[in-house]
Amino acid sequence: MLTNTDGYQFEKIAAQRPDLIIGLYSGITQADYDTLSKIAPTIAQPKGGIDWGISWQDNIRTVGKAVGRSAAAEKVVTDVEGKVAAAKAANPRFAGQTAVVAAQYEGYYVYGSQDPRGRLLTDLGFSLPPGIDELTGKEFGVSLSKERTDLLDVGAIVWLVDKYDTEKAKIHGDPLYAKLKVKTEGRDIFLETGEQLSGATSFISALSLPYLVDNLVPQLAAAADGDPATVVERAPNPAPSAS
Repeated sequence: MLTNTDGYQFEKIAAQRPDLIIGLYSGITQADYDTLSKIAPTIAQPKGGIDWGISWQDNIRTVGKAVGRSAAAEKVVTDVEGKVAAAKAANPRFAGQTAVVAAQYEGYYVYGSQDPRGRLLTDLGFSLPPGIDELTGKEFGVSLSKERTDLLDVGAIVWLVDKYDTEKAKIHGDPLYAKLKVKTEGRDIFLETGEQLSGATSFISALSLPYLVDNLVPQLAAAADGDPATVVERAPNPAPSAS
């Protein structure tokens, strides 16, 4: 079994005899690119941006151009941006509040404004905590020191966790986190790896965004409604379609 630390399996990629290799949302190095380009024309992440940081709009527009479907790609962008804008307009309370997506990695890991997860929140009207981008620098996220746990005290926080009950209890049991209003006022949302909503949040695209608007936005609205009595219900995890 391969893992995300094994690197690119060039022989297996070549065995697929691809006509085009797309690595826009990636961290392809120059050496990787040189090797992949010998297999097939390769599109890597944009120059000047951060690895794993391309916006979903630039992603689909670039792919659309590469396969001669620019008009179709642009329609998808327009439709999805309209759905996100409608969700923002329907939730004016998000404006003026901070929010962040976080995970447990080398402590607490948060995603910055150049990461698709951070962009989703700002597209919905939230702001990221002040100082996040100074910490992330040229990376898509950063592990916080215990001294900066205060950056997690936001209007709403989305936790990406491996096990819902176990990691929720662990995070809530952290003495530093337990003192924050985001915890005491029930503003945190937990998404478990393997569930559709977690996958859609972790890998944001034109395909996953409509699902996020329908399923994650209601949780964000409950978390950020200003009423500590509001319970943030765990989202359903529908079975994969058989089609």
